[in-house]
Amino acid sequence: MSKRKVSVSARAIAALLPFVSKEPNRYYLHGIQAEPAPGGGVLLIATDGHTIGVVHDAFAYADAEHILSIPSALAKATKARYGLCGTLHFLGNVVHVVSEEFPTTQNPAIISPHHIYSGHAPDIDGAFPNWRAIFHFSEQRTHDGAPTSFNAALVQRFHTAGQALLGRTIAEMSIYAPEDGGPALVRLPSGPDTGLAFVGLVMPMRSSMTLADSTLQPDWIARPKPITPAKGKRAKPAPRPAANKAA
Repeated sequence: MSKRKVSVSARAIAALLPFVSKEPNRYYLHGIQAEPAPGGGVLLIATDGHTIGVVHDAFAYADAEHILSIPSALAKATKARYGLCGTLHFLGNVVHVVSEEFPTTQNPAIISPHHIYSGHAPDIDGAFPNWRAIFHFSEQRTHDGAPTSFNAALVQRFHTAGQALLGRTIAEMSIYAPEDGGPALVRLPSGPDTGLAFVGLVMPMRSSMTLADSTLQPDWIARPKPITPAKGKRAKPAPRPAANKAA
């Protein structure tokens, strides 16, 4: 019988759902990897080979490394937690989703009015890939700003992740592509007091744009001509501000 004990934020799991693989042959990517973080908390990782999302949940706990299975009913219950701070407790082969009102001193294995979902969700057998090997970004650019193409639908995943992480629509994300034709590092804003931080990666795609279309600025965007006064006419000076009248 499994003695697994993992407790993580529902926001963190919801943020990683867009990155979970759906390919039948890559069953070991159908879940979310949970690892105790070196500095405390838990690292949660999901990838499909095209994108990867990593969340550090500073307030989470994991007794060991696990590939957490995410049944469809659990994914639906987790998505419903957008904007809230519920918790997922993976205990043995069962997972419990509880609301933020759940008392921390209470046993999550005992069903209460604060339980959102409970169901069978054992670990996925297999070896999760060495995801750290692809995070080797340099602080210095190695190209002169040549454009790199990315699948727009894959970039949209990070916006969805940000919404889940913060519980609201995000206004920005940072995309850093230091190598010509290489992957891009994606950073999302962290929510205040949530203990959640996100970093991701998106792989480039072969561009279908023609060489003329791939220039940084199209030829049909011409620089505006400087405004000069007509010959024989002087430019009118700017009007002076009116003097303040004494009361």
